[in-house]
Amino acid sequence: LPGCKGRGTGRQLLSAGAAWLVGEAPDASLQLFVWAANRSARAFYRHLGGIEVEQFDEPVPGGGAAPIVRVRWPEARALLAPVIDG
Repeated sequence: LPGCKGRGTGRQLLSAGAAWLVGEAPDASLQLFVWAANRSARAFYRHLGGIEVEQFDEPVPGGGAAPIVRVRWPEARALLAPVIDG
């Protein structure tokens, strides 16, 4: 939601997903897919170290297709939230 941007929610969600993945497979990479038109999300993922590795068209309901971008982090652990003492 636009009103929730900048509050750390997205970072926390990615960190929680990465923590689970690292618990299952410590050396795993992480990837996600985002609509190419979602420029703010793509910028956010790049800010967190995500690398855009692929773009392709995905069929959408009602016909046609929309461009999708695959974003990858070679090491999921890079998304783990830092421990704050305090």
